Amino acid sequence: MTQRALLLASVALVASITAHLSRAAVVDAWMIDDFVATQDVSVDAAAPPNQLNFASTVAPTAIGGERDLLVTKTAGVAGERVRARINPLGANLLRLTQDEANGTVVVSWDGFDGSGAIDASGLGGIDLGAGLVNPFFELNLTFSDVGGPIVLEVFEQGNIGNFAQATINAPGGVASGSSLLLTKAFSDFIAFGSSSLGAIFGNVGAIAMTIDARAVAQEGWDMRLDYLKTRGTVPVTTIALPGGLALMGLGLAAMRRRRVS
Repeated sequence: MTQRALLLASVALVASITAHLSRAAVVDAWMIDDFVATQDVSVDAAAPPNQLNFASTVAPTAIGGERDLLVTKTAGVAGERVRARINPLGANLLRLTQDEANGTVVVSWDGFDGSGAIDASGLGGIDLGAGLVNPFFELNLTFSDVGGPIVLEVFEQGNIGNFAQATINAPGGVASGSSLLLTKAFSDFIAFGSSSLGAIFGNVGAIAMTIDARAVAQEGWDMRLDYLKTRGTVPVTTIALPGGLALMGLGLAAMRRRRVS
């Protein structure tokens, strides 16, 4: 093999190794809820005033082991229903259905408390990003007819006044059976209280998600979510090249110097 061919082959090999080492992998941090444990909460009384219904259920595959589900009807005549179902008919998803009515669905994960009130100490101070780089929330939207806001809130362990909040706007016109990934980076949240975003996300005591269908535009909104999780990029580790490659690089450099001289 000529010196030029050897040089080109070595450069290609080193480039391939460098590209492989620098390729960042996106992985799951926490599965907040895969919506397997069944639940069915609805309200059909006339509103206003606001009408509420609440239920908790053990959810072994959800973060904290329990899911709290609060449904509020804010507008609509008697018999018009606001309903949230989880895993209906064996479909692992959260489904909001509304007649010609308005309301909200609040899903919270704060450990075993059996209450609709947020327990900011329920998750014990988990690192929601699990040490990953550029962490983010991911939701899988499988159906949405009119669309609307989904509000995420993350509470610092032991301090209900310190929390981070962000809104994901779910689009309308999403056909049944779709798989539309909606994401929100941790860095896009707004921190409330006295703690920074880093302090909150690194020491989480509770998480809440509100599907907000109070506005006239969200009347009759029907939507389905397949899961809610956090994800991020695996940190890239600097790895020294094997000794043979390092020596090859030194030898090639020496050959180049000799040719130039």
